[in-house]
Amino acid sequence: MGADKEVICSYLERWFKNCKDSQGQFVVSTFEPLTTTRFDRSDIQAATNCLAQHSDQGHNAYLRATLATEAATGQGSAADTVALPALWFDVDVNEGTHASNDYPETFDDALALICRLPWPSWIVRSG
Repeated sequence: MGADKEVICSYLERWFKNCKDSQGQFVVSTFEPLTTTRFDRSDIQAATNCLAQHSDQGHNAYLRATLATEAATGQGSAADTVALPALWFDVDVNEGTHASNDYPETFDDALALICRLPWPSWIVRSG
């Protein structure tokens, strides 16, 4: 069973819905193998296909939470941001490649941290 492209596309459309007029690019990266691929904001289907393909191949793919400039290299930096579609933050837990004493120990501990803030529109447990 492959990645659900409809779910991926729906996520992209919902997350970036306020950026329809932006000229930025989606940035999809993997770490093993190390790749970065860019897609114009108007080509949501190509970005969807890329994410699905990486998932089907067992790659740990990362979608940049902002749209980036065409001139950005690699994953880009804060200076390369064209549009931030929503307030976003990433909470890691102390496991796997993120092992650190600075992170919550478990997903439940991370959720407890999130619950101290204004309630988010989404919580994505990406692994």
